[in-house]
Amino acid sequence: MIKFRALLLAAVFTLGACSESSVPDGDKAEQSLNEGDIAAAKLHIRNALKEYGEAPELVFLNGKIALEDGNADLAKSEFSKLLQHQELGKESRVYLAQAYLQLGNPKQALATLDEGRASGGLATAITVSALLAQGDSTAAVTLLDQGLRDYPDTPELMLLDATRALQMDDGARAMQIAGRAAELAPNDVDVVLFQAKASMQERDLAAANRYFDRALELRPNSQIAMLGKAAAAYDSGQRNEARNWLAKASESIGGAEAPLVLFDAQLAYDDGKYNEANQIINAIKDFDRFPEAYRVAGMISAKRGTKELAITQLRGYFRHGGDNVGAKALLASLLNETGQPDEAWEVLRPLANAPNANQQVLVLAYNIANRLNLANAADYRARAEALAKGDPNARQMIAAEKAMRSGDWQQAEKIYAGLIRSPANANDVVLVNNYANVLLKVGRAGEAVTYARKAYALAPADPTVLDTLGWTLFKAEGFSPEAMRHLEAALTASPNNPNIKSHFVAVAAAAKG
Repeated sequence: MIKFRALLLAAVFTLGACSESSVPDGDKAEQSLNEGDIAAAKLHIRNALKEYGEAPELVFLNGKIALEDGNADLAKSEFSKLLQHQELGKESRVYLAQAYLQLGNPKQALATLDEGRASGGLATAITVSALLAQGDSTAAVTLLDQGLRDYPDTPELMLLDATRALQMDDGARAMQIAGRAAELAPNDVDVVLFQAKASMQERDLAAANRYFDRALELRPNSQIAMLGKAAAAYDSGQRNEARNWLAKASESIGGAEAPLVLFDAQLAYDDGKYNEANQIINAIKDFDRFPEAYRVAGMISAKRGTKELAITQLRGYFRHGGDNVGAKALLASLLNETGQPDEAWEVLRPLANAPNANQQVLVLAYNIANRLNLANAADYRARAEALAKGDPNARQMIAAEKAMRSGDWQQAEKIYAGLIRSPANANDVVLVNNYANVLLKVGRAGEAVTYARKAYALAPADPTVLDTLGWTLFKAEGFSPEAMRHLEAALTASPNNPNIKSHFVAVAAAAKG
């Protein structure tokens, strides 16, 4: 089973070859579409339809422009008119299915393709994505592999395959596949956006920015590219640059989209403008559709002193599958402050028992555990006091973190190798576990297993350690019951952790063939 990310499902499809049009504005619309100038394409197609009426070729072209513009409702309407057309009916059915998929109706997308016995690379890609959306990952993966054999030069299928590689933590292969797709479709903005996304995941922000810039050349009003530029700037500490790109994205699409609102609220929160942040976040009317809004709103409410509201919002975040460590610590603190120490402890205990618990978490753990008269309360105080004395490895750990954030895994490995050689660090489970992950990133999977097993011996119940061992075993040796067992245990202990979920799904898929 492979769970593809929603952003790529929404943006993965490109447009096929356009039909010939004999009218000037139709020709201009088609040329603009091929050049990626959607605004001009929309203008020209409106003029053509106004002058020549709903000629089938123009209706078809209008539908394709609508798909590229993200207007799936219009695309559905246009392609539905052409299903019986002798020349355009078959292709219209495929695009109609794509429109249904974009509208969040995978069942109807599959039915539309089945009714016309649609075949080809795009139809296969739509079917794969629809099956994934319905949760039938096994059938989707089988069909994807078959489609790649039957239609190896289809960019839509190649992007799905590249996404699968990225899900398997194989960024090099993902970029290789996307590079071949780019050679086949050099002006395909979805391919470029995938390359940007993969670069972001691999922590290569410079490359990500280049791809986002290329996407903006192809689609000057691409909100995904603008938000990507903002995210890359924010991630590298360039807050003003992030604000500038956020403002451009807001101007482009009106500023009402939830991702824009969330980003804007986060920036206001970072600046300490909590009342302003609260006004911004409340522009999102349906937090259930955007669970991250619960987390950001909870943080804002806590700073504004509305503790009960903050608790409700943070509970909403976790109810919808959130797994942010800072949000958990905040919720535990608020629960304790409002006289709910038992629930606070249930929230905080996994964080406090983790080998990498920070001083703030441990101090809070001691306070709550002491309040509840727990026998091990003093242990948390002792750990907090040890951290308060300072970490002799802090400077090198910060340097390693900086290297990892910039994608320089070789430098991170060099730093960790030096730390691990010190006898004083031999049994530091955080260092050992982190080193296993770094070794995996630099292609030394066999060594990674050795250190992952050592971390497991030091902390056999920690979900992060269990995940590292299961994943390194899988990357080094392929599927094994042992790898599956450790990942199952990790997922049971931390069911909402996205990395653990991703690894579990990938190994489960390998188990099925």
